[in-house]
Amino acid sequence: MFSIHTDGVVLELDSERRIVGLWGAAETSFLGPAEARLQGRLLVDAVGPRLGATFQAHLDELMRVGAAESFELVVERPGERRCFEAHAALLPAEAGRPRTVTMVIRDVTERKRMQTQLLRAERLASAGLL
Repeated sequence: MFSIHTDGVVLELDSERRIVGLWGAAETSFLGPAEARLQGRLLVDAVGPRLGATFQAHLDELMRVGAAESFELVVERPGERRCFEAHAALLPAEAGRPRTVTMVIRDVTERKRMQTQLLRAERLASAGLL
């Protein structure tokens, strides 16, 4: 495995949506188990049925159209809610190998929280002007 510079997780999926590569900081991942336990597993199985359905819909669209897909995910855990953004792209096939999908997933929870706070402050400022 090589080092990759991202604030999220990079996944490589084969044409059947199996995880064939995973890079990034484990603490930013919502996948849970270590990389070795995820290799060869279907992404849908790794993330569970609820998130799996969201991934499946976007990956189906990516495979159908061929254009990059970007989408947001919300993960509910006991006592916390995390927001993630995902960007998926279909990579060209190499000689004798099927096409793969590369996906970058970032935790944007803090950014969303700050945006919400800024919006509230702007509303309060507007109300104060009235």
